[in-house]
Amino acid sequence: MRGQRQLAGAGIRACQLALAQRDGLVPVLPDAFAPGFETWIAMHEDLRASRACRVVFDALAEGLRAHAGGRG
Repeated sequence: MRGQRQLAGAGIRACQLALAQRDGLVPVLPDAFAPGFETWIAMHEDLRASRACRVVFDALAEGLRAHAGGRG
């Protein structure tokens, strides 16, 4: 984990909340801006019948949904 001293003077910037929390950063203007974004996951249609690919795909989708706070 980076120390706050190393990040001092970096200014105000946008980043993912999980990354900011990992590095010990705190929100400065939490309600001022909250960009939305679409995220798509896809697999080749030939792999859709593969149980292993489907399990990984579903786990990835659930992980992304959890990371996004249940949205989507």
